[in-house]
Amino acid sequence: MRQSHLRPYYKRHLPISKDNIQKRAPFLQDPPCRFILILDRFNPATLPGIHSVKKPRSPFPRSRLLISRKTAGKVGVQEKGWKEMSGVLLDKRYLKRTIKKADVSSAHLKETRPIQVYLPPDHDENRRYPVIYLQDGDDYFNLGRLATQANRLILDGDIRPFAAVAIPVDKEKRNAEYAPQGDRHQAYLRFFTEELVPFVEAEFPVTSNPDDRVLGGSSLGGTVSLHLALEYPDSFRRVLSQSSAFLEPTLEAIGRAEQLSHLEVYQTIGKSETAVSTHMGTLDLLARNREVYRALREKEAQVDYSEQEGDHTWGFWQKDLPRALKTFFQEK
Repeated sequence: MRQSHLRPYYKRHLPISKDNIQKRAPFLQDPPCRFILILDRFNPATLPGIHSVKKPRSPFPRSRLLISRKTAGKVGVQEKGWKEMSGVLLDKRYLKRTIKKADVSSAHLKETRPIQVYLPPDHDENRRYPVIYLQDGDDYFNLGRLATQANRLILDGDIRPFAAVAIPVDKEKRNAEYAPQGDRHQAYLRFFTEELVPFVEAEFPVTSNPDDRVLGGSSLGGTVSLHLALEYPDSFRRVLSQSSAFLEPTLEAIGRAEQLSHLEVYQTIGKSETAVSTHMGTLDLLARNREVYRALREKEAQVDYSEQEGDHTWGFWQKDLPRALKTFFQEK
């Protein structure tokens, strides 16, 4: 991603009032002074509202982080091991990613599907890691920045090491495979359960324990993830759902279940997703997600449901990922 329009902010120094710093950045102990300004889109200690920029034609916000010279010296931002990326200062360890590629032959889909597998930093091939399987997986790696965010959370000790399997989809076949009424939907569910998961578990150091296996997706990717869990409850018990495009077939599938107390769902939806354009017309996904949440709770599913400021874009989903990953992979 080109960032040539951004200046290297860490070289700039801005006078900030003592009141502003103490109110906006209480972690700084030595105001008033002059401050080093660092652009760090992953650090939660940002100052939204007064110091934010957005790249033209890009959905991803950038937040400027204020750090005093004294504090900068303590955390070593000027030392070896940090990297300036046209204004983004990141620990180089976060950027060293292990992503392996493979092809899965499918009798159900009558084709070979490529996958990508992220493995945690310093992974041990003799271990078996918890794993998340991601629909639209290449988008999660590229637009969601999943690997970089995962590296940071793991290296900082916020979550357990885990693996992630990205399953790309042919956009022309996406609706047919992901939508419950699609003519390839059942074949895709069988491919996923009977061919993809066994292949990954045989070839990569990931767990076969359903309690450490997560399905994830956004929009229709979240829809098909929930349907996999409803169709194969012995295999899939945990679902990450971001702005899922739920329709009547999903409510019907939930209604057919006797009870869903085994099912754990992380479900987020943007408050602005009330008129989302889809191949099925304009949908009120906020209302649909509320319906599905109520239906899941009636069947005793464990649902972490939240309505957040955001719309149907990767900017929203990328920002939500750290919280989702902490939910599923927190230290036990």
